[in-house]
Amino acid sequence: MARPRLVAVAPAFLAAAALAGDAGAATEPRFSAPVEAFVGRLPFRLVAADLNADGKPDLATADNGAGVSVMLGNGDGSLRPRASYQTSAKPADIAAADLSGDGKPELITASVDHGGSVTVLLNDGAGRFRRGEDYPSGATAPAVATADVNGDGLLDVLTANLGRSDLVVLLGLGDGRLGAVHAVSGGDGAVDVDVGDLNGDGRVDVALATAHHGDAVTVRLGNGDGTFGPKRAYKAGADPDGVALADLNHDGKLDLTVTNAEGGSVSVFLGVGDGTFGAEIRHRMTRVPEAVVVADFNADGHPDIATSSISWAPAVAIGRGDGTFRKARTIDWLYAQGAVAADFNLDGRPDLAFTAPETPEATVYLNWTGLSAPPCVALNFKDARLPTAKQYVRDGGCRVGRVRYSFSRSVRKNRAIGPRPAIGSVLPPRSRVDIVMSRGRRH
Repeated sequence: MARPRLVAVAPAFLAAAALAGDAGAATEPRFSAPVEAFVGRLPFRLVAADLNADGKPDLATADNGAGVSVMLGNGDGSLRPRASYQTSAKPADIAAADLSGDGKPELITASVDHGGSVTVLLNDGAGRFRRGEDYPSGATAPAVATADVNGDGLLDVLTANLGRSDLVVLLGLGDGRLGAVHAVSGGDGAVDVDVGDLNGDGRVDVALATAHHGDAVTVRLGNGDGTFGPKRAYKAGADPDGVALADLNHDGKLDLTVTNAEGGSVSVFLGVGDGTFGAEIRHRMTRVPEAVVVADFNADGHPDIATSSISWAPAVAIGRGDGTFRKARTIDWLYAQGAVAADFNLDGRPDLAFTAPETPEATVYLNWTGLSAPPCVALNFKDARLPTAKQYVRDGGCRVGRVRYSFSRSVRKNRAIGPRPAIGSVLPPRSRVDIVMSRGRRH
């Protein structure tokens, strides 16, 4: 079935015309048409990492209905067909980290069902995985992160927890296994977690979005032994869902960004450098923002933010370098839950990828800021009529090539079977894409 038409959005999606709405604005980033990859059922969140040591970013999704999908990257922004791996429960989040010390990143999932669990998938070095151990965490855990929280040189796993403790820690043993579960007491219940050194003492600290208890973001400073100090809460907007730590104002101190799902905004708290944060700065984004990522998308030297949205459209807001942002611009009419930034086509520009649970798909948007034309992306227009199929080719930044006809068991006569090359292919700018139409069933 064809994607919904990308109405009111040029093939560049963040078109130059958008600049007129923000006088004196820095260059708006431009993203390609969506590079589509089919994944498992109900993909919630995703992670980008080089899983097969070829120097190219790969994608893995936490499929809440079907385990994990891994799509190895081709280095041009396209992805190979998925390989699927089962977990003990239905994962809500996924991380990639070398838990075994062999230089090969494992995949770690956190699940909210079965009382909460963590699963480790062990990497063979070629981007293939085998299921390691499952760990009952006691945490209804919608988010997972990794860091060395006890200073032993081994990576540990942290999960957010919707229960009475807002954080659960599983210390790494260095061989791909995890040790005993440690719950951080006195929590408010958290839905997302990020890690960093907030007070410059060399120890890992945590920030947690606590959407269901007080509309706050919580900070806990690490003691360096796997335990954490008392919480300090900062009032955010309504229903804070996603959290990210990054230096937004170039002062060398980590700042805090949290999405407010019900408020349609992000809250920014500038770091003081001692583990505390200044007053909230609130920015409008798109409706129901969920995940948030930070990267310099327009190459002006200032961090920008991008958010997914579970009921509207992903958006990007350009940073001014002082912790404030220009007016947010939507990327595509795609309901998305997870978000990640990585250079998928190795051109030095950070690209974006999102999960779309309703499709189910992972989609990559290639950043072509500063270039004269976007890459050509073969979009999905299956079952469309010929005029619509041609428009989809143009929406992908491509030129219409030959129209071919073939018999089909599944596509009605005079409807599109699909593009050639295949859906999700990435070609140089202004390349031609052929359209294959159905002759109906062969009699």
